[in-house]
Order: sequence, then structure tokens, then C-alpha cells
Amino acid sequence: MDESTQFQQSQLAAILAGDPSQFEILISSLMSSSNETRSQAELLFNLAKQHDPNSLSLKLAQLLQFSPHLDARAMSAVLLRKLLTRDDSYLWPRLSLQTQSSLKSILLACLQQESVKSITKKLCDTVSELASGILPDNGWPELLPFMFQCVTSDSVKLQESAFLIFAQLSQYIGESLVPYIKELHGVFLQCLGSSTNFDVKIAALNAVINFIQCLNNTSERDRFQDLLPSMIRTLTEALNNGNEATAQEALELLIELAGAEPRFLRRQLVDVVGSMLQIAEAEGLEEGTRHLAIEFVITLAEARERAPGMMRKLPQFISRLFAILMSMLLDIEDDPAWHSAENEDEDAGETSNYSMGQECLDRLAISLGGNTIVPVASEQLPAYLAAPEWQKHHAALIALAQIAEGCSKFGYVYMLLKAMPELLRSAKLAVEKGLAQGRNESYIKQLSDYIIPALVEALHKEPDTEICANMLDALNECLQISGTFVDENQVRSIVDEIKLVIIASSSRKRERADRAKAEDFDAEESELIKEENEQEEDVFDQVGEILGTLIKTFKASFLPLFEELSSYLTPMWVVPAWLNCLPITGDLIEAKVVHEQLCSMVERSDIELLGPNNQYLPKIVSVFAEVLCGKDLATEQTLSRMVNLLRHLQQTLPPATLASTLSLLHPQQQLALQSILST
Repeated sequence: MDESTQFQQSQLAAILAGDPSQFEILISSLMSSSNETRSQAELLFNLAKQHDPNSLSLKLAQLLQFSPHLDARAMSAVLLRKLLTRDDSYLWPRLSLQTQSSLKSILLACLQQESVKSITKKLCDTVSELASGILPDNGWPELLPFMFQCVTSDSVKLQESAFLIFAQLSQYIGESLVPYIKELHGVFLQCLGSSTNFDVKIAALNAVINFIQCLNNTSERDRFQDLLPSMIRTLTEALNNGNEATAQEALELLIELAGAEPRFLRRQLVDVVGSMLQIAEAEGLEEGTRHLAIEFVITLAEARERAPGMMRKLPQFISRLFAILMSMLLDIEDDPAWHSAENEDEDAGETSNYSMGQECLDRLAISLGGNTIVPVASEQLPAYLAAPEWQKHHAALIALAQIAEGCSKFGYVYMLLKAMPELLRSAKLAVEKGLAQGRNESYIKQLSDYIIPALVEALHKEPDTEICANMLDALNECLQISGTFVDENQVRSIVDEIKLVIIASSSRKRERADRAKAEDFDAEESELIKEENEQEEDVFDQVGEILGTLIKTFKASFLPLFEELSSYLTPMWVVPAWLNCLPITGDLIEAKVVHEQLCSMVERSDIELLGPNNQYLPKIVSVFAEVLCGKDLATEQTLSRMVNLLRHLQQTLPPATLASTLSLLHPQQQLALQSILST
């Protein structure tokens, strides 16, 4: 044994000897701000654990019981808990029976005499840790009788301490408490129903919620159903007394119950959820309290594995919750100089209310699904969209985005994105009528820049043909409303996306052709393919509508992009949908350019442009007739080319087909064409 070790052991012997002041100095040194002092104290403390755990444990217990210094008592409780916890440094089995007995007695004595609440809570932790290790083996038979005595005593301090320990034991070794279920039910009911001390009631609430969670079968849990009104009253009474800190503790505990055992709440669901929404709606309460009430309801909605469909049965409450969350989205701060900001901060202006509302809308959509959330949104969002305040438009936009992200079925995503044109339209009208205070056309541009790229991106990710067509329809509406606010890059991205849509459509067409050749092809499969073909045609029609809108909006500047698309369009029969936008009569300059482009396409494609069985011929001839009969709708050169094309058709088409086509025209157009073709 070297000299250093001998010195340390002599120090340790002096510390563990009879004088308690030396040991208290060691404990104080463990809390020293000096690294050297603290390291030396830790070395001696660890030596004591190795060589004399009995003396160390008893010294800590005596310090906890008799020291006049708060820090020393608090530190002793913490150190004892660490020594008596079941882990790698678990000392209990190494202690003599006499030491074990003394420690248990001292701990219970300290519970009765300790007057400082923070130390009492540390002491309860220590008792709970020790009991969880030895109580299942009947290693502390005095403990439970002592605790039942405490909860029925007149001392609120002892009542609270006992419930704090019951709560932890329920969490650690709940099965050891199940034989006392009748007794525990009685003390829980008595305390929650009649105690006037909120600290005691919160401790009891914690204990009963932990105990309910440790019960394995429904019948045992249902024995505690009659406690639920008192559990909720603990919350409401705290609020009525202005004690929001206690109310928030109660809410946090009830949230834990809602997440772990939602079915326990099912019999009284209407009353419980109603109380929570009432709290969430109370503007006079603290934000934190209202947020916790919302968290409770959202947690209940999310517990679909343990209680499937439970919240869906309460549509009136879902509507109330949605309204609350929408109002929270209005809590956003506006900086009048936002347009001149040098750095973009996407979270600028967001309050905690706003962030909570945004997050909870997403979670609510995920948990309830589109069938439940979309009807509620459809009922409430129109009022936000029609309102003059920009905050309401913004709230509606954010709500749509969050719900769309949360809903799992693409159909519901689309239903929400249809609402996008309505948002743009209402914003544009509000600006035009001077109803959007402090807002001008830049606000419309801002919304357009948000919505149109989002729709294009969503379209890029959409595999479903029917929903793709619906998205194209929504995009077309937004383009019509936004007009020239759509910039060149956005137009380019739309054109590129249309190319991908057409390519994907061609791929699906080939896949359907292969299916039709399969050996197991039958009438049912044939009907399915027919339905898919109809959906595909709807996609083509919507692409044509978008192209028509872009041509009307951007006139000749769009023609290079349109020319770029033309090789994709004709094989897919999209041009006939575009023909519905023709002829152009309002803008003579645009008319000349577009009608020349049409003429070129007809010349290039010949009969192919007419479609299967010449089904698009009447529309082409009708457009030509209107242009030829109109005034200044085309250049002389284009008019001449149209006449030549009509004569070509006259020569190549069967007379009956041509006659049938002409019969669909207006009588004046028929006469004009007959005159032209006869010369």
C-alpha cells in the first residue's frame, strides 16, 4: 500500500467516524465549484462506496435526518437514491441487515419530519427507487401500511408524499400494487372528491393515472371510471381558482392518460372533450393552458390504434377544434416593410399560437383522415377566403397546405388544392375593390408565386390519372386568375411539366395495350381499360385548356414554347381541346399570330389532326369559317392558306363527310364557305 493510498484511507476513516461535521464537509465538497476540491471529494466518496458501504449509507441517512443545512439534506437524498437504485452501483445487497433496517426506518421518519417541499420530493424519489427494488420480494413490509396511513391522515404533506410514492411505484412495479386495487380506489376517490389542497389532488391524479396504466385488463380499469369526473374537476377547479400552474400540471397528466389509455375516456368522452374545448376557447386563460387543452384533444384523435374511430364519432367537436385552430393561424405579426427585407425569414411573424395551430392542423388531418377533415374544412374555409382581411386569406392558405400534407388519400389533397383558385380569386377581388387594407397587386403576385409552383410540383408527384386531370383543371383556373403575374420561369416549368404529363400518358397507353393482349384479358378488364381511357382523355382536355389560357394570356411570346410542345401534342389529341379556345376575336394582333400557327399545324399534320374518324374536322372547319368570315382575324397570306386547306379537304374527303361537316356550321358560314370553295 503506497503512501497516497494510506493517506486517503486515513482521511476516509476520519470522515466516517463519529463526528458528523467531517462527513458534511465531504458532502459540501461534492457541490464545490472548484474542480480540484470536487474531484478530491469524489475520490473519497467512491472509496467509501467500495470499502465501507454500510457506514456511508448510514452517514447519508443521518445527514438527511438531522442536518440543519438545506443543501446538505437535499444532496444526501439524491446520493442515497443513486446508491439504492438498481444499476451497476447498486449497494443494497452489500449492506448488512441491520443497516438495511435502519435505512428504511430513517427514510420513513424523514418523510414525516421534513418540512421543505423540494427536499420532500427528493426523499419520495429515494423511497420509490428503493421500494421498487425490494417491495416485490416483500423486502419492505412496513411501507404500504405506512403509505395508506399517510393518505388518510390529516397532514396534507404526508398525503401528498404518499401519493407521489404511489405514482412512482405504479410506474415501476405496478403489479405489486394490484392486490390493493380496492383500497387504492377508495383513497383515490376520497382525495380527488373531497381534498381542498391542490398539491395533494395533483399528486393523487398522477398516482391514479399511473395506476390505471399498469392494470392489464379492461374490467380492472373500468372500476376507476367513477373517478373520471373528479379527475376532470381537479382541472376545472384549479382554473376557477386562478391557479393555472396547477391546471397545466393536471392537463399534462391527462394528456398522458389520453395517449396511453384513450378507451378509459370513451364512456364520458363528450363531457371530457367538451371541457377541453371550452378551455381552449377561453381567451382569458394563459396561452400555455389553452395549448395543453388542444394537445389533449389532438392526442386523443391520434390514438387510433388503441381507440379506432373514437373521435370521428364527435363531428361537432371536430368542427369546434378546427375553428379554434383556424383562429390561432390568425395570430401572425405583419411587418409593413416586409417587401424591402434583405434576408428572407420564412418563420418571420410567426407566434407560438400560429405555430401550434399549424402543427395541430397537420396532426389532425393525419389522424382523422380526409373523410372526416375535408367536410369540416369545406364548411369553414369559404368564409376565410371571402373575408377582406389578408390574415384570413393567409390562414386559409396555410390550413389547406397543412391538411393537404396530412391527408393520406390523394383525392382529398386535390379537393383542397381546388380551393386554391378560390383563394386567388378572392384575394384579387379584395385588392381590386380596395377591401384589402394596405395590400396591392404585389399581394396577388405573392399568392400566385406560392400557389402555382406548388400545384406544378404536386402534379409532378401525382401518379393517379383522374387526380392529375383535376390538378390540371385547378392549375388552369389559377393561371386564368393570375394572368400576367405568372412569370417566364413559371411558364417554362408548366410547359416542361406538360411534356412529362404527356410522356406519362403515352406510357400508360402502352401499358393498357399490353394488358389487352394478355391471356387473362376479360370483359371486366376491358371495362376497366375503357374507364382509364376516359380519364386519360380528360387529362388531354385539361392540357389543351391550359395551353389555350397561356396563349390568350401571353399571346405571341408563348408561341415558341407552344411550337416546342407541338410534337408532343398532335399524337395525344390535345390540340382539339385547344381548338375550343378559337377563333380569337378580341385581340386582332394575337388573332393573326395564333390563326397562322393553327394553319401551320393543319398543314403539317394533314389528316392526322382531324382525329379518329375525322371527329375534330367540324371544329377545324368552323374555326376556318369564322376567320374567313370575320374582319382582320388573319393576314391575307393566312386566309389564302386556309382556303387552300379547305379545298384540299374538299378533294380528299368523301362528299357525304364534307356535307355532314358543313351542316354543323352556322347558315351564314355555310354560304360563305360554299362560295369560297366554288370559285
